[in-house]
Amino acid sequence: MKSIVLDFLKARSGNYAILFALALMPLAIAIGVGIDVTRATSRKDANQNALDAAVLAVTGAKNNGEAARMLREVYEANKGMGTPVLKDFSKTETSIHVLADASFDNPNVFAPILRYDTTRVKVTSEAARKTSLASLQIRPTGATGAWSKWVTLHVIDQADTDTELGYIEYKYSGRTGDWTGTITSNLSFTRPVTVKNAKNIYFKMFSREFGTMRTDDPDTAHYLFIDGRQLPRGTVVNLADRIGCGVTRRFDWEDGGGWSVQDFHFTVTGGCDVTDEMPAHLVR
Repeated sequence: MKSIVLDFLKARSGNYAILFALALMPLAIAIGVGIDVTRATSRKDANQNALDAAVLAVTGAKNNGEAARMLREVYEANKGMGTPVLKDFSKTETSIHVLADASFDNPNVFAPILRYDTTRVKVTSEAARKTSLASLQIRPTGATGAWSKWVTLHVIDQADTDTELGYIEYKYSGRTGDWTGTITSNLSFTRPVTVKNAKNIYFKMFSREFGTMRTDDPDTAHYLFIDGRQLPRGTVVNLADRIGCGVTRRFDWEDGGGWSVQDFHFTVTGGCDVTDEMPAHLVR
């Protein structure tokens, strides 16, 4: 190529101009194709970013229909080209998985000389998200004792605000020798109680005879039995750590009168969902 250029500069004949142009043609095509490839790569990167944003957003969807709609809307809002396709949206009690791809034909400027009018650009993105405790379903199953007592459910949020969500009350019948009574509660047996994004969840029991106990108090938490096992003395119990996703635990609580038979009985079922505590992440 160097000798051709030197000969062209010295030449006085038009033949060299033709030869020089012919010699430069492969170089020009190569440069042009390189420009097309650069443009396609740039658009692929932009599409990848748009699809990444979309699959991360989709982890918050409730069902496949909502997932497909969110994927399309977020992808288009981020100027993604082509139509995104939802390949997988699966949910378990503990996690959510999303897989999607998108493709389009990027028009070439120089490659059509070689009969390549477009370059197929395809991107794929995958995201996952863990769920955490978002609701509790509480069912009182019994209570006994010669003293009235009640249990309240509390959550402490990220701002350290303590909120009472409901109660279970036991009223002693008052009949001598009969350690029974009635149970009332404003906790629905069928509707879960929302505890989403709670920092701490605990039960509190008040008995007229023995005072107040809390499951997160190391001085009184050992009065609680979970699935028949007494908690060790000095334990601090955050119910968010003790109740799993889709798992039902049996709670038996002693009010302080003795250890042979517990006094308050109820079950707690944990329901999980996406929360601010568990953000989505891309799977590479």
